[in-house]
Amino acid sequence: MLSMNSKPAQVEAVLCMDMLINGEECATGEVVELSAREFKYLHTYDRVLPATEKNVAAIRAQVKAKKQAAEKQAAAADELGTTKAQLALALARIVELEKGAK
Repeated sequence: MLSMNSKPAQVEAVLCMDMLINGEECATGEVVELSAREFKYLHTYDRVLPATEKNVAAIRAQVKAKKQAAEKQAAAADELGTTKAQLALALARIVELEKGAK
């Protein structure tokens, strides 16, 4: 006689990307509990990894590196905006001085 397993096995997984799990927003690097079936599907598409210490540390290091790169890029963009504003002010001052010299 066949018996049905009424409780699907739960697996702890670390997320490789931000996603919604059971209606809750979960960030990359979080450890969540998934059914074995969900885990298998998401693992197939490289969205989760088994929640081992090594995997959790690697994913969190990737998140930290991406965050630092984004902050560096934002700082560079801010610096570029500041430089453009300074150049616009200098150009306006030059035009003003040229008009005054005539």
